[in-house]
Amino acid sequence: MAAFTAPQILTAARAVVARGYANQAYLCDVATALGTTVSALAGTLNDLHRKGEITLCRADLVGAMDAGKVAASEIHHPMLASATFHFVIAA
Repeated sequence: MAAFTAPQILTAARAVVARGYANQAYLCDVATALGTTVSALAGTLNDLHRKGEITLCRADLVGAMDAGKVAASEIHHPMLASATFHFVIAA
């Protein structure tokens, strides 16, 4: 699991949000900005989301989005296999 803090993740998200939607940053772009991979970052993201330190959300209008980025950004909730996330809110 990559050891990043919520402020580090949010700073990276703000830097790449222009490539996302509104205030949402693709997880693959955030991971790249942090010099890691989405799979290496997934545990940290889920943990920080569970603690309320960051907010993750899913891509609902996939047909209007870059399908490659959506697929590259997908992580699963560790306890709910059907819960997937693709973005972090860069608030």
